[in-house]
Amino acid sequence: MDMWNLSGGDCLFSLAAHDSFISSILIRPNVHQALTVSRDNTLKLWDLNSGQCLRTFEGHRDWVVSTVIHPNGHQALSASWDNTLKLWDLESGECLHTFSGHAFTCVTVKVFVTFTIKCSMDKL
Repeated sequence: MDMWNLSGGDCLFSLAAHDSFISSILIRPNVHQALTVSRDNTLKLWDLNSGQCLRTFEGHRDWVVSTVIHPNGHQALSASWDNTLKLWDLESGECLHTFSGHAFTCVTVKVFVTFTIKCSMDKL
């Protein structure tokens, strides 16, 4: 993962972020953090000022394909090829809930204040 200064064009830092490629990245601008998900089955929370990994979220059994941060700013939902969605507490790293029941992989997810919309390959 590389972080670039767009005004100057220089690379601020470069990290070996995951054991496999990053499939999605989200920025938490108010706290200068990034959340990455990867084919190594994990999510990672990064401090964008220091480039340090703050937390690794483990629990998926297959490639994590997407993530979204809850509107409350304290939780994230991840979608994986293991046919689950997981709700994470971003501060503690705890998996708060695992949503399952899909025959095929969830490929994207959107979170609203009180509900979630997901799209999966089983058309549900």
